[in-house]
Amino acid sequence: MRTTIVFFESVKESRNGTMRGLVAFIYLAIVNVLWYYLVINFQLYDEIRPPGARGWIFILTFFLLCSALGAQKPGNAKEAIVYGLLLGFVIWGVQDTINYSLYQSLSIWDAFVDWIYGTLSMGLVAGMLFYTFKNSRFI
Repeated sequence: MRTTIVFFESVKESRNGTMRGLVAFIYLAIVNVLWYYLVINFQLYDEIRPPGARGWIFILTFFLLCSALGAQKPGNAKEAIVYGLLLGFVIWGVQDTINYSLYQSLSIWDAFVDWIYGTLSMGLVAGMLFYTFKNSRFI
């Protein structure tokens, strides 16, 4: 399976990739807000605090994640979803491994659940993004 990644090929492609990235940002934000409330309802974590001043870093991180999704031009849904799953696997795997090594209050189970969630959420968002732009001039 091959996929196409487009970086600044032309002004039009840059604009289209930016549009895909912004839509991916909205989708990822919605999926993460739903996850946030699911975690609170099931109390997987002892304490979840709003990000406060770190919220800007959180938003910047989401933009970076979504720029990676926006740069892909998948040929079909399978390519899009596999790319999203691999992206989520690597990014959330690195993040949760670092968090587990730094924070004693984070259990291995919580890190694992978050890693699986991140992998699946990126695959879901990539699939949603593909179907949103399937018949569009933006893909």
